[in-house]
Amino acid sequence: MAKPRLHRIVGKAELVSTEEALMQAAIECFAARGFAATSIQDIATEAGISKGIIYHYFASKDEIMRRIVNRALDDLGRSYDDIPLVYASVHQQIRAFMQTMVTYVAAHPRETAIFVQERRLFTSSFEDLAARSDQVVMQLEDLLRNGTLDGSIRELASPHAMSLGLIGMATWLYQWTAQTPYTPDQIADTYADVVLEGLCIDRSSQPATQTTLPYTHDDNDWQDNGSPARQATPTRETLTRAAIQEFVSRGYAGTPINVIAKNAGVTTGAVYSQFSGKKAILHLIMSRFLNRLSRTMDRALIERLPLPDVTARFISAIFGEVGDHQAEMTIFLQEFRHLASEEFKDLRMKCNDIIAKIGAVLAAGIEEKQFRDNVIPDVTAIGVLGMCTFPFQWKAPAEVLPPETATMFAEVILAGLAPS
Repeated sequence: MAKPRLHRIVGKAELVSTEEALMQAAIECFAARGFAATSIQDIATEAGISKGIIYHYFASKDEIMRRIVNRALDDLGRSYDDIPLVYASVHQQIRAFMQTMVTYVAAHPRETAIFVQERRLFTSSFEDLAARSDQVVMQLEDLLRNGTLDGSIRELASPHAMSLGLIGMATWLYQWTAQTPYTPDQIADTYADVVLEGLCIDRSSQPATQTTLPYTHDDNDWQDNGSPARQATPTRETLTRAAIQEFVSRGYAGTPINVIAKNAGVTTGAVYSQFSGKKAILHLIMSRFLNRLSRTMDRALIERLPLPDVTARFISAIFGEVGDHQAEMTIFLQEFRHLASEEFKDLRMKCNDIIAKIGAVLAAGIEEKQFRDNVIPDVTAIGVLGMCTFPFQWKAPAEVLPPETATMFAEVILAGLAPS
């Protein structure tokens, strides 16, 4: 039976192909809810059609995901493949890479959200997608290594981590595209300027900065759903750590309360004696991560450190200690979509506040001539946060990023910000 070529989707103003309309509906659902929490019926409802029509075009939800991600990788791949043919130098190719990535993210923020937030799913259930997306990273990593060999780029402790950082700098923009007045060209130029200046300056020429910060823990880490901070009980801490383990490996949507209880060695009732539900546990975990970053910025500013040292402290705090902190960051990145909901509105505000603090530090550094004057502070703040967090989204759950990675990122970013 031949498939109908055109179909009017209820609620859509234009006549579009049914297949494309279903793809767009799935993109909306996956980006907003996550793949695991989206059903075929959700996609049908979003598209305004009956569920049965979907199976005329796609065999399963998995096939829809593969089509979405493969199309995105095809679009990016065509642009990436042309870069070495058009630009000769490593510097030109890195700038073109940033331009390509930022332009794509600005035009396709929802597809980027899926690409970023579903990385755990790729490695567990979509190995073909993981392999294809890894090719992008390897291309950039090879470019950095070639730059080191020809002397145009400094020696890097981990070209692999830096390639992930550059991708993260460009892709983290997807959450703020609607909030920035700058064009993709302006953003890409700002990122490329910082990155290229940072990669091309020898470490020995940079002033000493504090790039390590000891992990600190206080009761504010245990603030739950905006309620006053309270002392963590052993059961509450055990449950939180059990949830962290399960959310990292299974994802939030794929982890029922009883699995958390089993991991913690308690009854399901014991979970509800400490938390109102699974969402409250997620809120706590994400809040702990953001609280830690916010306190680091506040302490550094209170100490009146030089602004480059404040920036280095913040970068070190993002990487934090191996253990709960890095796992919490992974969860924060995987489940970032929840910040759009009313229950997580306070965390969205907290995240925006952290970015504003970084932007204010950068702006003050420009005014005091400690940073270059052609940096766009708020855009660069988002880029720095994306650069330092994206490697945690990409790495395997058991993989650890050592302190040297934080030092490398701090050196490159501070060198890129330094006045000429």
